[in-house]
Amino acid sequence: MRSEKPSPAPSEEPRGEEAAKPTPAAPKRESPSRRKPDPRPIDWETISDEELLRMRICDLPLKIDDFLRERIEAVYAELDAKGIAFHPECYLGDEWFSPEGDPVVSIPYYLAQRRLVRLEKSWALEAEGESREEFLQLLRHELGHALSHAYKLHKTKGYSKVFGPSSQEYPDSYRPRPYSRRYVVHLENWYAQSHPDEDFAETFAVWLTPGIDWRKDYAGWGALAKLEFVDRMMTRICGKKPARRRGEKFRRLSTIRMTVAQSHNIKRRALESDFPEYFDRDLKTIFAPTDRGERAAKFLRRHRTMLVRCVSQWTGEKRYTIQGLVTRFAERCVELNLRVQRSEAETLARATACLTTMATNYFLTGKFKRHL
Repeated sequence: MRSEKPSPAPSEEPRGEEAAKPTPAAPKRESPSRRKPDPRPIDWETISDEELLRMRICDLPLKIDDFLRERIEAVYAELDAKGIAFHPECYLGDEWFSPEGDPVVSIPYYLAQRRLVRLEKSWALEAEGESREEFLQLLRHELGHALSHAYKLHKTKGYSKVFGPSSQEYPDSYRPRPYSRRYVVHLENWYAQSHPDEDFAETFAVWLTPGIDWRKDYAGWGALAKLEFVDRMMTRICGKKPARRRGEKFRRLSTIRMTVAQSHNIKRRALESDFPEYFDRDLKTIFAPTDRGERAAKFLRRHRTMLVRCVSQWTGEKRYTIQGLVTRFAERCVELNLRVQRSEAETLARATACLTTMATNYFLTGKFKRHL
């Protein structure tokens, strides 16, 4: 669910924010005479995870095989069904995106090999696009960007009025409104709300998805006008050649010198708040791992209503964000077998102070903790 620019992180969702990814450095162009030879074959059945983690991504012998090609062709067929003959090229890169201004789409390298998918999930909790359904969803989104680059759709009259200016800076994080009807709902975290170009790509993806009656599904929504605008845009480019057919394959597989482990570490730092152990140190300052005393999870649930109401009142943060945080606290307390060891008043004061600090940070920065 990434675009041609670093993804902004949603700063309001039940399970916390997803930090914005660092902007990758532009790779140097390779001279044909200096192009490195094809990577050596790997025995994917016997190579260990430790060996894979030490390998540079550019040394992995990967390609878009029949498995991925079938999925790509499925979305190309959806374009054909809508009368769009141009098929932006797909290539293996480090993540999902369409390079700014270029009519191509990067697909994460790990999707080309099941061993790498399992390794990705063990380090980053998920492998975006692993399932066929999610792959098609993400590719429809990125093809929206690629077609916009190919046909310069962001310069279409009325685009800025409907979606907002494409030139708008991407924020480090965004605060989505889950119940807003001004935006379509396609990818997770109400991604259409993060930037005007993401709004367009998400709207395009819904328009393209077969089996969706978007006029019926979005009747009465403000997003319907955006879908109708996209429908008119696509009608105008049917049968026409794009202004740009090819582009630079930014961060393609052969240019990524970092190791698999280095790539995973970058993602893990960016997504650290999603990992179960993220709050462990804080919880252990409030409760204790012991077999005596009231269970910490029961204590939190018993005081949840008061905690949510008071913390929301004094921080200005949405109640459901705080309720989600209390729920995560309780679930982790069960896993750590934490219990109440201090008086109820002192424990409640500590829990309230911890939640208030995190909610304030979240309200101001989109992150539960400030890392100095």
